Amino acid sequence: MVQEIEQWLRRHQVFTEPAYLGETAILLGQQFILSPYLVIYRIEAKEMIICEFRRLTPGQPRPQQLFHLLGLLRGYLCITRS
Repeated sequence: MVQEIEQWLRRHQVFTEPAYLGETAILLGQQFILSPYLVIYRIEAKEMIICEFRRLTPGQPRPQQLFHLLGLLRGYLCITRS
């Protein structure tokens, strides 16, 4: 399941890397940046759990950036459920 989502994201030019709790060695899951957003997620029992979702830059967000991110995640969830 983790490999599937990583492949899906790579096909859309989004690359993941391990996400750790602060400066510790405790692995939370995977993370990716789809500017200006950071998403940290993990897979449990074939479900994608978003652990953290935040803007990396200050200022007024553009709605299309958020819609792009949500569309990407929705697209992945739709193909895995069919």
